Amino acid sequence: LDLDYVDFGIVTAYAGTELYKWGIEHNSLKEKFWYMKRGVEGHLELKDLPINEQKKLLKKANKAFYFRLSYILKSLLRIRSLNDITRYLKAAREIL
Repeated sequence: LDLDYVDFGIVTAYAGTELYKWGIEHNSLKEKFWYMKRGVEGHLELKDLPINEQKKLLKKANKAFYFRLSYILKSLLRIRSLNDITRYLKAAREIL
């Protein structure tokens, strides 16, 4: 696919879903009421894929997509203002 943007993320177990129930039953959801606490995420801590590894894979996926030569060239051709350059540099810094 010749996509312009992607949005990768780590799965979140929302209350009332089958995934939430599974996370509680398998002790993979450390905070049962995470959604009621500020700054706490409902990510599953899996034995074979801990949250730190999930975050590394998320960063790797973003880098793999947004730092492809074809994507960079296409983005450069879309630049129309100094604001566009600033936005691209800010996004690149976030990914790195």
